[in-house]
Amino acid sequence: MADQLEKNNAAVRRWNEVPNTGNTAIYDELAAASYAFRYGTSTSGIKELKAGSGPFREAFPDLQLTLDEMVAEGDKVSVRWTLRGTHKGPILGVAATGKRVTFTGMSLYRLTGGKIVEDWAVADYLGMLQQIGAVRQFG
Repeated sequence: MADQLEKNNAAVRRWNEVPNTGNTAIYDELAAASYAFRYGTSTSGIKELKAGSGPFREAFPDLQLTLDEMVAEGDKVSVRWTLRGTHKGPILGVAATGKRVTFTGMSLYRLTGGKIVEDWAVADYLGMLQQIGAVRQFG
């Protein structure tokens, strides 16, 4: 069991190299055929995940993801992460501002046979939009 937990942790660590490297081939390597990405009320597959990562990386070409904490139990690995980058390209209709952003999120992965089957994620995109001036900050 401990061996499988470490293999799952290693797969999740590798999966989370994509924001830093832009190498979406890692997704192909680690996603199960039935992979589902769940964000809020939407569900998509690996094709949509890969398509969405390109424009985000173009908006923040120096993007760096840090894994702040990982917890594994059974077939699941939970990650708390931080993304940092400089807004150098358009995103969600907002022109480049040159501003540095830092925002956080959490992901929960379910793995089977070393492959990621499901990926639930939440991220502070509102905080990111506030940092680039697209949304007024409250308070």
